[in-house]
Amino acid sequence: PEAIRRIKVKDFPCIVINDMYGGDLYQEGKKKYQKD
Repeated sequence: PEAIRRIKVKDFPCIVINDMYGGDLYQEGKKKYQKD
């Protein structure tokens, strides 16, 4: 089940890129371009 949260924040610009399954797209991007 999905959860929707409301958070009020002032002066804190950010970007969150997680999919609806909890996947972290930052980590997926790092793995995709990581050299072995």
